Amino acid sequence: MKTISAALLLAAALIQSAPGQTESPSPALASPVVEPAGAPTLSRGSSISYVKSDRKWRLGFRSEPYNKMSAYFQKKLEEALERKGVHQVPRLDGSSCCAVSLELLEVTSRPAMIKKPGMDVSATVTILDANQRPVYAKGFRGESKTLMNTYGHMINHAIEAMVENIVGDPNVIKALVEGRL
Repeated sequence: MKTISAALLLAAALIQSAPGQTESPSPALASPVVEPAGAPTLSRGSSISYVKSDRKWRLGFRSEPYNKMSAYFQKKLEEALERKGVHQVPRLDGSSCCAVSLELLEVTSRPAMIKKPGMDVSATVTILDANQRPVYAKGFRGESKTLMNTYGHMINHAIEAMVENIVGDPNVIKALVEGRL
C-alpha cells in the first residue's frame, strides 16, 4: 500500500469537491454525533496520522529516521490537543470526526561558531472532514536553540515548539471543533 502525501490528498479532495458535482454525500456521513448533555469535550474528536517516509535526517555519522520523528510529533500533538479539550477518537466509517494528516517536510541543523547551534523542523498539517474534504491546511515550523544537548534532544525540542505553534493557531482548533472554518 503506497502512502499519499498531504498535498496530493488535498489536491484530490479539491478536485472531487469541484462545483457541479452531481453526487451528494451519504446521509450517514453527514449526520453529526450527538453527545450527552454536560459532556466536557469541545469537539466531535479527531484522528491523527502521519505520512510514512523512508527518509532520514543525517549529519555526519548521526541519523534519525523521519518515521521516528513523525511518531514523536503525532504523540506530542495528541497530548497538546487533549490539553485544549480536543479528544482523539478512532476513525470509523460514518464518524463525524476530523482526520488530521501530518507530513514532516524537513529537518535542518544550523551549525554555528558564535551563536547557538540549533535545529529547525517544518511540517504540513492538513485537516479533513468526515467526507475526506480538506477543511484547513497550513505549514508550520519549529526551532530549537539549546546548548549541550544531543541532536535527538534538539530535534525533539524543535518538534515541541512546532506543536505549540499548531495548537496556538485558532484556525486549527476551530477546524477541529466545528469541522469547518
